Amino acid sequence: MAIFVGIDEAGYGPLLGPLCVGAAVLEVTRAASALSEGEAESRQIPEEEAPDFWKLLDAIVCRKPRDRRGRIAVDDSKKLKRPNDATAHPLEHLERGVLAWAHCMIGSSAESSAESNDDLELLTQLGAAPRDAAPWSGTAQPLPLANDRGLLGIASERLRRTLEAHAITLRALQVRALDAPEFNLAFERTRSKASVNTLLGMERLLDACRAHRDSEIIAVFDRHGGRTHYRDDLALTFPDAIIRVLDESESASRYQLRDGDRLIRVSWETEAESKHLPVALASMAAKFVRELWMARLNRYFAHFLPELKPTAGYVEDGRRWLKQVEPHLPGIGVERRQLVRMA
Repeated sequence: MAIFVGIDEAGYGPLLGPLCVGAAVLEVTRAASALSEGEAESRQIPEEEAPDFWKLLDAIVCRKPRDRRGRIAVDDSKKLKRPNDATAHPLEHLERGVLAWAHCMIGSSAESSAESNDDLELLTQLGAAPRDAAPWSGTAQPLPLANDRGLLGIASERLRRTLEAHAITLRALQVRALDAPEFNLAFERTRSKASVNTLLGMERLLDACRAHRDSEIIAVFDRHGGRTHYRDDLALTFPDAIIRVLDESESASRYQLRDGDRLIRVSWETEAESKHLPVALASMAAKFVRELWMARLNRYFAHFLPELKPTAGYVEDGRRWLKQVEPHLPGIGVERRQLVRMA
């Protein structure tokens, strides 16, 4: 048995809205490549081998948004989200993938995932329900937004059966969403946006390790920027572990931890969403959660300012939006600090 963890973020750069860090945790007990239809044999996955889940799950998973076989697209969220001014719904492919996989998460059911009645049910399942601090934390929106419920249910069941056939279990699909007030507090403590992002990612890794204490872990982070050294972050997160640096290069930073009797392999890789399906899935979940949160924020302020054009929260358009909104904040009863991130 091996546990594979993919971790990625969405919303690192925006002025408005949450920083979301997602984690997908897959348990594998045998390699699908060693099986054919009806075979009972299985082989244990080598500890150092991260399987190509796209290849293993080719019957139901692909990378392309459009697929003749009706497979579910899993890829870097930036490749699956359409522009906001597209004719078709921008979130169609992200929604289909996230809802289908959430349907297959251990302990879930059709009623709580692929057939979620609204975004609050899904956000709660993913661990990303808005807290009461922000006034736009309410006002749930019906789901699905852009997919046929019946067809989505069929795709979800196909995915569930394929995962079961290959002894692959989605143990967790979780997102931590840090909205402006929490983000600003964290930034004041660390004085670094990168440190806040790394901290959230390490929390997701620690959650996976605590949930699977008897399993060996292979975890991959998507790496941003030019940073190559993460040993100190691992030492703070796993103070009793023996840490071995395997590689710290421009393309990847790899580490091996001996934490008691358990081995943990962790890497930060450039373009990890294109190399590892769990990272791509984490990217999709984080992006979809952020989009749902931003939709809530836009609906809230549209109630007071009906002519206000929605924003995705990124810096240039966020400034445009804020310029229109800021004079009305005292009357609405919202402080600027609740809305705007410090970095």
